Amino acid sequence: MKKRIVALLAGLLLCGASSAMANVILDSWQMDLSAYGGGTYTNIDRLTIDGNGQVFQTLPLALGASFTETAVLGVVKGIHEPGNSISNQFNINLGPSNQFLYFQASGLQGKVTGFDATGFTYSFTPGVGSIELILDNDGTAGTADDNVLATFSVVAPSGGHDNGNLGGAGETGTTNLTARFDSVVAGLFHTSTNLDFASLSGLTLGLVNTNNLITGVTPTAGGVNLEVASSGQVNMAVVPEPSTMLLLGAGFMGLAIFKKRKASV
Repeated sequence: MKKRIVALLAGLLLCGASSAMANVILDSWQMDLSAYGGGTYTNIDRLTIDGNGQVFQTLPLALGASFTETAVLGVVKGIHEPGNSISNQFNINLGPSNQFLYFQASGLQGKVTGFDATGFTYSFTPGVGSIELILDNDGTAGTADDNVLATFSVVAPSGGHDNGNLGGAGETGTTNLTARFDSVVAGLFHTSTNLDFASLSGLTLGLVNTNNLITGVTPTAGGVNLEVASSGQVNMAVVPEPSTMLLLGAGFMGLAIFKKRKASV
């Protein structure tokens, strides 16, 4: 239940199926922050995130019980392909030391969907609330100088499992969240074949394997307010819509031809 904060954005990472179509996880994607005084990064497997959120959970806790959530999750590091070793981690240079990159989720909503011996499951309501990728320029999130680099909408499947450890000292659950790109600044993200995400349709961003820890519990009218610390990972995925897959296929084919020609030289 509390861990949904991370779901919120943790928003964001990788695998998931959207609608009835399985997402295609993008490997070796690129992020270019040079327009903002930062660096250019290639061969990215995923980004790591860390932050805090607030969840209001209605009580009693039963099937259909609703919750709302907000959260701010900062981008901590990047991980290069193949992404299975800590030695592949890299720092993200944003230029001025007071800049930082973060995801902000506002007004996410959902409900409890089931119970089992270890806790309960929940889901987020698709299309409700907002998620933004923001570059902060003064060290304080939510101020007028922030640059919104991308916006997202929650899509199915998005939800998670809570172990019911309300106010406990241990991990309170994990969350997977899938989100669709609604807008993205041109030139910010590219595929490994230099296709700009801004030119692709059907892009999604799903958060997976986010861990959450409840750090504060405050009873209130009709429910409880939860403070949640969350960490997780972010990756890129594409729903295989025809126009998108044609673009990706052309890019991969071009890369294959280039490699073949190089090998024959």
